[in-house]
Amino acid sequence: MSMYFLPMGIMMISDLIDQGDIQSRGYLVLAHYIRVHLKWSKQKKLTIGAISFVIGGLFTAWSFWWKAVPGLQMETPMMEWSWEFCTPNVLLATFGSFLLFSCIQKAPRWINSLAKLTFGMYLMHIFFLTFIAEWIISGDVDNPILPVWFAIPVIGLLTFLCCAVTTKLISQIPGSKYIIG
Repeated sequence: MSMYFLPMGIMMISDLIDQGDIQSRGYLVLAHYIRVHLKWSKQKKLTIGAISFVIGGLFTAWSFWWKAVPGLQMETPMMEWSWEFCTPNVLLATFGSFLLFSCIQKAPRWINSLAKLTFGMYLMHIFFLTFIAEWIISGDVDNPILPVWFAIPVIGLLTFLCCAVTTKLISQIPGSKYIIG
């Protein structure tokens, strides 16, 4: 959690939350609340959801840009504070995305098929992320193959695709549900 923007008491509580993994259960409660108890119209959910998602995402991008120093290698924890689970911007973006997803009446078959693979994809994403990021960066953080503004989405997309294909292949093996969920 960010030591730069929070008073000591809140920082200590957030560290306890991070260690206990309470934040992910909080998002589960948020999703349940939106699905069961929030009785807004579809239009209101779409409007507030889109605004919340964009504001949360923009603040996350801005805070990363603000902390980053071009040409200077920084330790990862210095950069990660802007997308930690218990920061207001992540909460706002998550609230927005949950509202937007709650407006989907019936998803296409390929989305349902992909949704069944997401736990396995989550479990393996770091393996692909490491190699893909190294490949795109090409060992030179100061001069990556692609410009940083383009490299980050490319790394994300390639990681997603590799995880989806690998998880789909693993899912064809009998008993794979014990490996990938």
